[in-house]
Amino acid sequence: MRRTWRSSVPGRGASGVLTAVVTFAVSVGAAGAPTLVVIRDGVERVLTAESVRGFPAVGLRELAGALGYAWNGEAIEVDSRRVEFVPGSPFVHVGREVHQLASPPYRSGDALMLPVQWATEWLPANVPHRWRYADARLIAVESAPSRTASSAGPPATPGRRSRWVVVIDPGHGGVDPGSIGPRGTREKDVALGIARELAAALRNNGSIDVVLTRNTDTLIALADRPRIANLANGDLFISIHANAHKHRRSVSGFETYFLAVAQTEDAARVAQMENAAARYETGKSAKELDPITFMLRDLVQNAYLIESLRWAELVQGTLGGNLDAPNRGVKQAGFYVLVGTNMPAVLVEVGYITNAQEEMLLRSQAYQRRVARALGHSIERYLAIYGDRLRYAGEAR
Repeated sequence: MRRTWRSSVPGRGASGVLTAVVTFAVSVGAAGAPTLVVIRDGVERVLTAESVRGFPAVGLRELAGALGYAWNGEAIEVDSRRVEFVPGSPFVHVGREVHQLASPPYRSGDALMLPVQWATEWLPANVPHRWRYADARLIAVESAPSRTASSAGPPATPGRRSRWVVVIDPGHGGVDPGSIGPRGTREKDVALGIARELAAALRNNGSIDVVLTRNTDTLIALADRPRIANLANGDLFISIHANAHKHRRSVSGFETYFLAVAQTEDAARVAQMENAAARYETGKSAKELDPITFMLRDLVQNAYLIESLRWAELVQGTLGGNLDAPNRGVKQAGFYVLVGTNMPAVLVEVGYITNAQEEMLLRSQAYQRRVARALGHSIERYLAIYGDRLRYAGEAR
């Protein structure tokens, strides 16, 4: 028997509206208790989970034993990577990267309890060559039934399609300058510069096709940008922006967003600022651009929500390893430009154009190229991981 659990990412807002739905299934034992089934080396190991906090969780020690990994205190060694948990925090530290879970680990007596989601989603997503999750079972890849190789030729490279389509969206444009820095640097120019550098970098990859929503200084309606991505049969959508703050000129750093109801006042402020670009469009009423209408529709229908969150984490971690700027983390908010994309989609704020020091960096072509290369690395890495998940799910085109 399987039971479906729903968890918010990362929680519920003050209004009680479910911010984002993460769904995963676990087995249910004869006594009704949720269980996690791990198959490794041909042996089935059944871990009983507790759900005292509204989500299934298992002990770190028991889980590490079932997975065959070493553990120490609040960390587990996963294929030479140290994965560190913090009780009460949904953020998981893997080297210099930070990943976010739907629910936080917690202490139960002497045991550290981990959300089952870490095993059923994080492991297959980040160690796809070692683990896959199917039919409510976490299966070590070497334990999966062997496949007969085709005699027609060598097998396709795991996790790879023959072609990927990445849609790059430089924010603002035309009569919409976006935010403007103290020295007059315009957000639209920074976004286009980085987008062009990113497109050039990705085109050097023989398996990636690139589509730019704009390649000149022109205005593209917010609603038309995801339509362009969908018409191009895009696999990923990334919207590039520069942040701003009217009253706090010293604030700096980069952050990555995915589409969900904003959890903080600052995230809501950033979304409102970027969504204000709609005022430059003609024939758009406030009612037509109502964010709640759009977002509630998308949160119900968007099958790419979890993938968008995963990609946002990877983007943020890669930028953090390449930029000497504050890492402001992965956040969620209601950006119009992400609504309706039929693919994983993120919006990246590459820095604060209203910060005098960051403005000087952002207007530099060398720095724009540095940002673009980091974004390119995150895209290539994510496509490899995403392709493995599609292959395991039998969805690869």
